[in-house]
Amino acid sequence: MKIQAHIIYSCGLSGILFFIIQSWLISVSTFISGILIDIDHLVDYFINEKQIKFDIKDFFYKCENNKLLTAVLPFHSYEFILLLILISYFVKDSILTGISIGFSIHLLIDVIAGVVKKVIKIQNYSILYRGFVLKFQYSKTFYFSQND
Repeated sequence: MKIQAHIIYSCGLSGILFFIIQSWLISVSTFISGILIDIDHLVDYFINEKQIKFDIKDFFYKCENNKLLTAVLPFHSYEFILLLILISYFVKDSILTGISIGFSIHLLIDVIAGVVKKVIKIQNYSILYRGFVLKFQYSKTFYFSQND
């Protein structure tokens, strides 16, 4: 899903959260983390480029046109979100709570959109599955065929 959509969803979610719980810290951290979770796409871009390269135009071109070879995406995984939620539960920090909410909702939206559009299977959001079964191959993680 494109960053513009995540900005809209994060803005709406953080506004609703503020209305319900009246916490600026949770609301702002939810908004920011709902967008910044996508920073893990840089990991895949850097792996693909074999260097830390900050070419924003090239980055968006390769991400949006499926030109990457790897799909590590550590933050876009059920395991990472579960760990984050558990830490948040025990630490009881407003900012960490907001980050957990933002990351979780972002992942949920990505999963729903990806499965509905038939560009990714639900199990591919497991980093263990991506690593052990798909070997972090981008072409096997995204854009599966109807015949699989």
